[in-house]
Amino acid sequence: MIPTDQVIRLLQQIADHTSRDNSAWVAAISGGSALLGAAIVAALSYFAVRRNADAQERTEMARLRATLVTSERLRWLQDIRGRFSHLFAQMDMQYNYLKRPDQGTAADLQVKFDAFSMEIMEETNMITLMLNPGNSEQDAVRTALQEELRVLLECFAQRGHGPTELDDRRYAALKQTAFDALTSIGVSTWSSIKKLE
Repeated sequence: MIPTDQVIRLLQQIADHTSRDNSAWVAAISGGSALLGAAIVAALSYFAVRRNADAQERTEMARLRATLVTSERLRWLQDIRGRFSHLFAQMDMQYNYLKRPDQGTAADLQVKFDAFSMEIMEETNMITLMLNPGNSEQDAVRTALQEELRVLLECFAQRGHGPTELDDRRYAALKQTAFDALTSIGVSTWSSIKKLE
């Protein structure tokens, strides 16, 4: 900051020079003032435009990020739902196949179970890899899938020893638990997406 005594001295000199009615000094001071004023206005305009441009860039980047995150979360959710639906269609087919009274020889039965099991294990593994083990809702889906697989394996083991009665209520309850866990993931994903808007 300029000391007050220097400012007073400068103003005194301006007053002295303009009081002599020297038109050159008056013109110089007027021109200098106009240039200084124009420079100040230009600088202020530049900084205002720059600040607005920076704010607009931040807003656009946030909007772009929200759009990308939203589309990826929706894609992930749809992928999990599709895989989940396919997995449970395969599990249901396998479970219902186990309930049939005559299924042929033990070797034929094993070939059919192996074909079903391969697809079920592949889908289960893929879904498991898509889930975050640190997220309690996603861990609930993983746990429900593992429990459903364990029940199917028990059913296979029982069927290998001859006709068996399957617990349809238990199977249906485990299936509903898995679907409820996946629904919970969908609800929290939508909630997260709404917060980004």
